[in-house]
Amino acid sequence: MTKKYAVFLGDVALDEYYAVERWPGSAEKVPADMLESRMGGMIANAACVYASYGAEARFSGVLCPEDKKLCDALNRDGIDTGLVVYDPGMAASKCMIFLAEGEHTVFIINTRAEEMPITAEIQRAYCGAEVIYTGFWALRYLRLAGMALEEIVAAWHRSGVRLVIDADVDKLSPADKALLPYVHTLFMNEVGFAAQRDGRSEEETVRHFLSLGVELLIVTLAERGCVVYSREGALRVPGVPAEVVDVTGAGDTFCGSFTFFYGLTRDPERSAVFATYASSRAVSGMGAQWAAVPFCPIWTAAAGTARHTRRFCGRPAI
Repeated sequence: MTKKYAVFLGDVALDEYYAVERWPGSAEKVPADMLESRMGGMIANAACVYASYGAEARFSGVLCPEDKKLCDALNRDGIDTGLVVYDPGMAASKCMIFLAEGEHTVFIINTRAEEMPITAEIQRAYCGAEVIYTGFWALRYLRLAGMALEEIVAAWHRSGVRLVIDADVDKLSPADKALLPYVHTLFMNEVGFAAQRDGRSEEETVRHFLSLGVELLIVTLAERGCVVYSREGALRVPGVPAEVVDVTGAGDTFCGSFTFFYGLTRDPERSAVFATYASSRAVSGMGAQWAAVPFCPIWTAAAGTARHTRRFCGRPAI
C-alpha cells in the first residue's frame, strides 16, 4: 500500500504577541502593547504549512486537556489530531513573543512534560507514515512498553519512514547522535550548526553528520538563504529579499515546505529553492503560520520546475 501521510510529532502552542519599542535592561520597565494571539509551536507550524499544500498531515504530541482547543484549530486546518496523548498533569502550551528593534524574543512556557506514553496502535500509525517530522527533544519523551527509544525509531526506519528532524539551535547529545543512522533530513540554523562544531571546521562537521548516516543536512541562514549538504556535495541557495513584518515561524515554513516539495520531487535543489521562497513570503505577514495558505493545484502539477516554485511565492520567474 502506498504511504500517503506525514506525522508531525511535537508541539503546538498559543503564541501571545507583545510589541515594545525597545528591549528593556535589567530591572527596567517598558510599556508593551498586547497584539492578537495566534497559533504556533515549531512542529505544528510546519504541519500547517505542509497541509496547506494539499498533503495529508497528522499531528502527534503530549498536551494538557486544556489544549484540546489548539487541536480543534489544527483540525480546522485539515490536520488529524487522533495521535495526540493528553496528560492532565501538564500546563497549557503557550509562548510569549516580544517584538522589539526588528527582532522577536520568545519565552516558551514550561509545560512540565516528562514523557509521552504511546500505544502499539500509535506506533503502527507512525510506522505507516511516509514522513515523520519532529525534533530530538520530542523523541526523548516517547515511551512504549518493552522498547527503548532507538528500537522505536529503528522500527520506523525498517518500515520505510523518512525521518525528518528540525534540530533548530540545539546541540545534539550523544543519545541524539545515536539516532542519526535513521535520520534522512536534518535541519538546523546557523546557530545550531555552530553549536555542533566542537572545534571542527565546517567541512569536518558536515562530514561527521553524513558519516553517521544523515542523507541531507540543511543549514538555514535566515535572509541569506540556505546550504544543502549531501554526499554529492554542497548546494547554496541565496535568500530572497522581503518586507519583514514578523520572522516568527519562517524556519518552520522553510522546513515544512522543503519536506513537502522533496516528497514530490526527490530533488534537493528544487526543494531548497521552493522552501527559500516560501520562507521569504512567511516573514511578510504576522504570525508563525501566516504562510500556511492553500496550495494551488497547478503548482502541484508543475512541481518539477524551479521556475514555478519562484512564481508560487509571488516573485517573478528567474
